[in-house]
Amino acid sequence: MRTKTLLSLLTLVAVGGSFILLTVVRKKESPLNAGNSSKVYSLKVKKNGETGYWFYEIYRLDQLMIKQEFVPSLSRRMPFASEQEAKIIGELVLSRLNKNLPPTLTLSEVEKHLEIKK
Repeated sequence: MRTKTLLSLLTLVAVGGSFILLTVVRKKESPLNAGNSSKVYSLKVKKNGETGYWFYEIYRLDQLMIKQEFVPSLSRRMPFASEQEAKIIGELVLSRLNKNLPPTLTLSEVEKHLEIKK
């Protein structure tokens, strides 16, 4: 009886180990992890023709992932006043994504990089 239990346990460990190994191999082969991750995400800063305000978009490969029309982390909806503002915040978010961090920014990070009138 002990031999069957030991054999079952060893089989379970071997199967679990194989699953982990396959997961690691697949992750390494993923095009999102190949080479420099900065090639995965890209930033485009654009101007809204109707409002005249700037916004940024972040793409993962060629797919739109984020469209940010307002300065993030503020309690009110405030559009980017200039191309430079949209670019600064967009590059911060892009940098976080390329480090495999969430794309969120704190209010203090935004205030540090932009001159926001309180």
